[in-house]
Amino acid sequence: MDNKRVFLTGATGFVGGFVVEELINAGFEVFIAARKSSSFEYLDTQKITVLYLDLADPKAIAQTLIENDIQYVINNAGLTRHADEQQLNLVNAVYTKNIAQAIVESQIPIQKMVHISSLAAFGQADFTQSGVVQSNSQPNPVTAYGRSKLLGEQWLSEFDIPKVILRPTAVYGPREKDLLSVFKMISNRLEVNIGIQQKLSFIYVKDLANIIVQTLISPMSNMDYFVSDGYVYSNEELNTLIKNAVDKKTLKINLPLFVVKPLSNISEQIGRMFGNYPVFNKDKYNEITAQSWICDSAPLLSDLNYKIAYPLNIGIQETVDWYKKAGWIS
Repeated sequence: MDNKRVFLTGATGFVGGFVVEELINAGFEVFIAARKSSSFEYLDTQKITVLYLDLADPKAIAQTLIENDIQYVINNAGLTRHADEQQLNLVNAVYTKNIAQAIVESQIPIQKMVHISSLAAFGQADFTQSGVVQSNSQPNPVTAYGRSKLLGEQWLSEFDIPKVILRPTAVYGPREKDLLSVFKMISNRLEVNIGIQQKLSFIYVKDLANIIVQTLISPMSNMDYFVSDGYVYSNEELNTLIKNAVDKKTLKINLPLFVVKPLSNISEQIGRMFGNYPVFNKDKYNEITAQSWICDSAPLLSDLNYKIAYPLNIGIQETVDWYKKAGWIS
């Protein structure tokens, strides 16, 4: 049996594509779960095995694990926003439970499952005594996405399988589309600030993908970690780094909170009218009005002996270069 066969969900998403590249580089044979409607734009399908699979069916997942002699699992499937919280719970919690159940029912000698959760599952650091979110902090998610991710973790904890939970902070990099709106505004010489100074943390997608694979092959088991580059940034620093990367001056607009909140409601209502859920919504308001999104990534970086390759200035520049080449910003 090949002991480097990995089953990966969420492979066709932003983070997943980079994880696939790292897995291939690490010598894994990669099997990805996909839907018929999935886009493989950033994947080399000749180097992976695509399995069209319904994650709502634990028995089908179990059979897939058995048939393909899977020994490693990475659950990276995730839905970051949706107008219906039940849909978030389905993808981020029910599917997680189904995969864990399938592992148990298949009775395969799995080496490890790495589950990708989110800092959002614990919420911002505003409610912590230390000002930093740690593994022993009391979870206090402030978004429907965060609540669904926390639920997924809670259900996963009920299964006796070797596993590690990773909770990345804000992930950015080439192909990312949520933070893209900030890059676009600044590229168009507009800088919007809300009436609050934030402490922020980030992780570049290539560092995250590398960390996920290193965690998979490490001896670590039955642990949970937060993932960031280990630095603390302000929202002004983020804007300045983007401005430097795009090499443009901006017009600064400061919006007070009493203006931002109704705008988030209006944006969400308009989105619902047109059948979508916009990036700027009521949950996003809860995120951008938090004072601190700092998490303690030191335990993970220490246990992995991992050195961050992309601090924010380097990651932002590489992201801008990719956005420009792809025509996403001018």
